[in-house]
Amino acid sequence: MAAERQSNDAAGRGRRFSPAKLLIDSFARALTIGTWDGANIEIAEHVGLDHLFIFGHRTEEVAQLRGHGYAPRSYCETTFDPSNAIDRLAEGAFSPEEPDRYRRLTQVLLDSDYYQQLSD
Repeated sequence: MAAERQSNDAAGRGRRFSPAKLLIDSFARALTIGTWDGANIEIAEHVGLDHLFIFGHRTEEVAQLRGHGYAPRSYCETTFDPSNAIDRLAEGAFSPEEPDRYRRLTQVLLDSDYYQQLSD
């Protein structure tokens, strides 16, 4: 590996250092939280799924949801309860000095939500 270099441990023995190996070892000891995408798929291949918490839809689930006519507003109102958080964002609860700050964001999420963030 080009990134490997020789180093000495405390006893003076030569050891190979690999940043990639160090990174993989770190992931094997930690919990990685994320979506099922390229980087997390590669991490899973090296450390196993026990060390990953994957959320969000997989590709086939996205296609299926779109095929059935995903309507984010009705999904939000009927499937689970993010509506309280969305309503609070829209009302300016998290930005009282600028109450309209997140109104556009909530409109986009409720009216189009192309990336299906509400359903994740």
